[in-house]
Amino acid sequence: MKRFTLLAIVASGTLGCSESYPLGSGSETLDPAAVATSAAVNPLDVAGIWSWEHHTIFVIPTPVAAAVLPPTALPHLSGPIARIRCHVAGVMNLSQTGSAFDGTSSQSSSCHLPDGPEFAWPFVYNPSFVVADGQVNGRSIRFSVPPLCTNRGSLRATSGVVTGWKATGSCAIPIPDRPAVAKTITWEAWRP
Repeated sequence: MKRFTLLAIVASGTLGCSESYPLGSGSETLDPAAVATSAAVNPLDVAGIWSWEHHTIFVIPTPVAAAVLPPTALPHLSGPIARIRCHVAGVMNLSQTGSAFDGTSSQSSSCHLPDGPEFAWPFVYNPSFVVADGQVNGRSIRFSVPPLCTNRGSLRATSGVVTGWKATGSCAIPIPDRPAVAKTITWEAWRP
């Protein structure tokens, strides 16, 4: 009776062994290096159109916020620190070669201060951007929105087909003489 060892690739990208299952006479075992090589040669496919959204919290000094926010938001600034929450959404078009990917995206934003009106913030959120330096490694994903943002996360896949992903990241905001960082960015993407 043949036996083989079943290997499982878990979400963290590590390999583990489970039980042996009888197949016939003798014993055969899958080579972990061959399974890892197969995953590297055939990475999960993220190419195509993605709907996405992310939520960002900016924490910046109020004088800096006063210099870059739209006039309708200024009456709602108080205290030494401005906390600005933004919801951003768009459509991404990605191309992939091997484990590398890049692409373009549209986006629109809706931001607000606590107890303030919603406003678009084109100073930070242009209508479009480039996705660069993307890499898929197992179920992990990383990409940048040059030159300011880096993001890392995990892919959701069913039967080897990527159905979505979640990532977190940070961006350096180009405010003259006082750079700010958006430390809390939470992305989610799904196939439309």
